[in-house]
Amino acid sequence: MARIQHQTMISAQHTSTGRRTSMAIKPRKETDFAKRLRQLRDQRGLSQTELGSLVNIHYTHIGRYEAGRSIPTAETLRSLANALGVTADYIMDGTTTEMATARLTDRELIQRFQDVERLPEEDKAVVKKLLDAFLAMHQLKGYANRQAG
Repeated sequence: MARIQHQTMISAQHTSTGRRTSMAIKPRKETDFAKRLRQLRDQRGLSQTELGSLVNIHYTHIGRYEAGRSIPTAETLRSLANALGVTADYIMDGTTTEMATARLTDRELIQRFQDVERLPEEDKAVVKKLLDAFLAMHQLKGYANRQAG
């Protein structure tokens, strides 16, 4: 039985020589990575151009990644993850442990958490205690307001 392979071809004719050249274009294959990248970019309200600027690549590369025609280098993947506020593992594999991170949409808050991650362990512990205290105070205020109301 014959095997049929679908490909899209483009051709061009050189103006000075008149010689015609053809080449195959990779068919679009939307991967989970491509879907996740587009979804994260859309959730952040970024255009392909804006995301490309954040990671210092041309917007056409973002389009290729989202179309499943190309996969970024490890360095670009790391930059994409940082710009989108998720881990590279989440973009590539969609690991469920990263779902909370992927749902954060406040870019300033994401950036601050990423900055805190780079602090020494004792400083991180202080930030965690401050956050715990602030959140506990906020919960108590909400509880007191419900009791008063």
